[in-house]
Amino acid sequence: MLETVRNDINRISAKELSAIISFLNEDYTHYFQVDQMTDEDIGLTVDSKDFMRFNDYMILLTKKILDSRLDGSEYTFTEPEEKTGLEIKDNPVNRPILEEAENEFEYLKKMFNKDNITTQTVCRAYDFFLSSVAMKSKINADKNTGIVILDSC
Repeated sequence: MLETVRNDINRISAKELSAIISFLNEDYTHYFQVDQMTDEDIGLTVDSKDFMRFNDYMILLTKKILDSRLDGSEYTFTEPEEKTGLEIKDNPVNRPILEEAENEFEYLKKMFNKDNITTQTVCRAYDFFLSSVAMKSKINADKNTGIVILDSC
């Protein structure tokens, strides 16, 4: 099962993907205040700066997962991807999210290889990392003050 999960992102259902994202978002919002308006049937609107802070958390967490080779795979990163991760990690303002990403990684490591959402989270880390880096490069939080997230399930 792990080999299939690792190798074929197209086999993940929208419901499984949504569950992973919800799991990570709920963990993050448990520790950090986020300004958002929610409509359970449609999606939510999040302040861009809050969203980008969550995105930075995702980059830190997924990079930590990938660097650890927890899933048994070795990953290579482009120079811009490495630079993005280092800039977030080295910024003193990000100390709280770095610490929480470290805590979450320890939890994921403990729970890995059990039949639960954490195994999916670890095995999808590369896809989340690439998507988060791409979003970071494209979203200007000063220019666009809100992010609308629609529920596609």
